Amino acid sequence: MSFAIQAKQSLCLMNVKKDCCRRALLYGILLFAVNFDENRIRLITESEKTAELTLKLLFDLYKIEGNLYVTRKKQSDKDEDSFKSSKITVSSREDVKKLLSKFLYIQGSDEDINTDLFTCENCKPSFLRGVFLSAGLLTNPEHSYHLEIPVRSEKLARKLLEILEGADIHAKYGVRKNQGMVYIKSSEQIENFLAYIGASNALFEIMNSRILKGAKNDANRQRNCDTANLSKVVSASKAQIEAIEKLLSSGRLELLSSELKETALKRLEFPELSIKDFGLTFTPAISKSGINNRLKKIMEFANK
Repeated sequence: MSFAIQAKQSLCLMNVKKDCCRRALLYGILLFAVNFDENRIRLITESEKTAELTLKLLFDLYKIEGNLYVTRKKQSDKDEDSFKSSKITVSSREDVKKLLSKFLYIQGSDEDINTDLFTCENCKPSFLRGVFLSAGLLTNPEHSYHLEIPVRSEKLARKLLEILEGADIHAKYGVRKNQGMVYIKSSEQIENFLAYIGASNALFEIMNSRILKGAKNDANRQRNCDTANLSKVVSASKAQIEAIEKLLSSGRLELLSSELKETALKRLEFPELSIKDFGLTFTPAISKSGINNRLKKIMEFANK
């Protein structure tokens, strides 16, 4: 299973409770599918969990039953191994029309992104999660850092870039073999994107990979010390993020005091920072011991 598929499988397990966010998630999946217009809706994916999630969202939100077709493909004639490809279609013209109206779709606007659908602060992350599930490609960080999303047109790419910029994620547009794409090559920006859409497992894999690569490039004792410290940062941050996501999915985040809630949400924004650097993101800055105390309380509450 590829690194990208693993990341998608994990994302599909996230619990999205609010209907507006679930709609934004489905909108992202379908808008960046192979076909999305008044004539046809068709998604092709190698991720079984993405296919299952799409069918579930279609039915739960709009009582639309999509058609699922699963095929096995060989990489080459000499290759005995095969991989599954899932295709989902909405064949009924009535269902297509109903679905497009729910997305406030205007004829010919499949090259645009209707941001009026984003009604709460979590809708945009949900939408981008759907975009990645539908079309995102992500290389194994052991080999290189590269994330890309194929797009139908430059206009659609520009709208996607605007949304990413609004989330402080810096991407670029390019064309390869007549295929337009939005792409990110910076490991830091890829980490920002994955953190924003909630792909914590893939995020920590890339962070670990970056740490290890940095360690290999430095051959002295101080390097070993720094690597150990960075690994501790990653391990501690991972535990904190998991605790905060646990509170989010259970709805218990709202039970925290205002300062703990602020700290939890900000930690999701800056999972890669050390405790000291994380304290500096507050105004006024908070001491290392102060931040440690807050995070300790959050984790204790999450583990009750």
